[in-house]
Amino acid sequence: MLPPRARPARLSLIALLLALIGLAWGLPSMSADAARAGAVPRSLCAKYDRGVQDGFCLRDGRGGLYWLGTLRGYDGVEMYCIDYLFATNWGVAHKRITLSGTLPTSLGGSVAAATTAALTYVVTRNPASAVNDTTAAAIGLIIRQVMGDVRKTGGPGIPGGLTVSRDVRGVSFVNPAIVSRARALWAEARVRRGPWSVQVKVAAGPDGRFLPGEQVRATVRGTNGSRRPQDMTAALSYAGFTGPGSVRLGSDGVATVTLKAPSTPRAASVTARVANAPSTLPVLIRPNRWHPNPRPGNPSSISQRGLVGRQSAVVAADRAVVEVHYGPSVITQTSAAVASPGTVLTDLVTLKGADPAYVGPVTAVLYGPFPTRPTATSCTGAPVAGTVTMPVRGDGSYRTPGIKVGAVGYYTWVETLPAIRSQDALRTPCGVASETTVVRTTPQVSTQTSRSTVEVGAEIADRVRIRGTAPGYAATVTARLYGPYASREAMTCTGAPYREVTFAVRGDGDYLTPSVRLGAAGYFTWVESLPGSGLTNAMTTRCGEVTETTLARRTPPVPKQPYVPAGGSRRGDLR
Repeated sequence: MLPPRARPARLSLIALLLALIGLAWGLPSMSADAARAGAVPRSLCAKYDRGVQDGFCLRDGRGGLYWLGTLRGYDGVEMYCIDYLFATNWGVAHKRITLSGTLPTSLGGSVAAATTAALTYVVTRNPASAVNDTTAAAIGLIIRQVMGDVRKTGGPGIPGGLTVSRDVRGVSFVNPAIVSRARALWAEARVRRGPWSVQVKVAAGPDGRFLPGEQVRATVRGTNGSRRPQDMTAALSYAGFTGPGSVRLGSDGVATVTLKAPSTPRAASVTARVANAPSTLPVLIRPNRWHPNPRPGNPSSISQRGLVGRQSAVVAADRAVVEVHYGPSVITQTSAAVASPGTVLTDLVTLKGADPAYVGPVTAVLYGPFPTRPTATSCTGAPVAGTVTMPVRGDGSYRTPGIKVGAVGYYTWVETLPAIRSQDALRTPCGVASETTVVRTTPQVSTQTSRSTVEVGAEIADRVRIRGTAPGYAATVTARLYGPYASREAMTCTGAPYREVTFAVRGDGDYLTPSVRLGAAGYFTWVESLPGSGLTNAMTTRCGEVTETTLARRTPPVPKQPYVPAGGSRRGDLR
């Protein structure tokens, strides 16, 4: 802090007094028998400034005295002295000011903004009226090294040049406990100095919107003057939202709170405030006639300034504003998952979360046909089978008008609801499974057995004509030959077939099955099964079709004729 000194009316009297008593406030003693360096009774410093309060009176190796601590100065305010070789003149006219701009030193220099902010943090967090002697002396040492105004020739002194990028330096006649405390205070201030800032962001709900009455999360972040995370307590206030009144930020400078959105659409906001943030500039108690010391290193008759911390006037705040709207959603279901060409499709739309007062249209677009099942991006630039609209009145279930589909392929519905002031727009995604219909064709198959009547042991095949498959259809067709049956009426085509053969088909065409040899007598009938594939339905021909039935017969043996020799025969004589 400041070195105390006598308070004579004139500077010449100071010089005379110092010559008589052999010591000076921060000057080497004129006595050859200087006392041992270190702490000395406080009363020695109090002789030169009756305002000394908490701290230590120190003597350097040449007998010079230094007061590191607090002073009770103007109007009884306990403060940290800021000027070297200036005394506290209680009777001088003074004023209490909030520093603006840079902090001037008593030698006409100035202190950088970041260092001033760190110094303000120290005296703010450690008020002069609430510190013990060691802390008061440590802060006095910090001030002297920041102000850099101890100018002496010969002997030890207090070095200057302390900034936020440097540490407090040791001084030979200052107790190591004071230096250690000063270093700890400065290390904290270098990081946690002002200006503090706080930001608050409100995240939308899972659907990316702010819906009436839903819970959302707000994140509060705090930083300090060194741009590092800062733990702090933020008071929270709301317009529309409801939530906790305050939140404590952790060592990472982050806290998350859960808020409830207003129940009706409106602008909603959350404000975070930190009332105990340290200022970047201190309060100075300054004599009205103060000016820098015109003779550095010599006692000045000018009264010194006092330094007081400042935090109550500083509020770090941020305000997040979001618009809360009704966010409608829909559950939709197409009228058929699978259909045939010529089917009329509709869509059942169940609307939820709409503004109860909303009256307006829902537009439904049926996209298609697609050759494969559509995805979320398929509707862009896709063909449209039809567009319909229907009126809605708030929440409820509504069915769209129908749209007739003629071509095979996949079709999918997309609904849109326009935005209004109280309600967000809505568009359902493309390719939702419950909104997709596949329109498949059922092929026509006509068949003809190669022979309607054969002898047992003959071979037959089946001629198959296929029409109406979807483009790209390719499959393996199974032909089953059932029999033998005793009659046409007995044909059931159940159980294991007599024979089973397969053949490959590729689209529409005429095909012939592999041949089958009939080894028994009776009725045989063909049944063909075409598997479904892509946009073509499976189909199986009916059992017992006339054109599919073959009768296998056995030729009866020719009876032998009796042998009659020439000229007659004898009874019982057979050849």
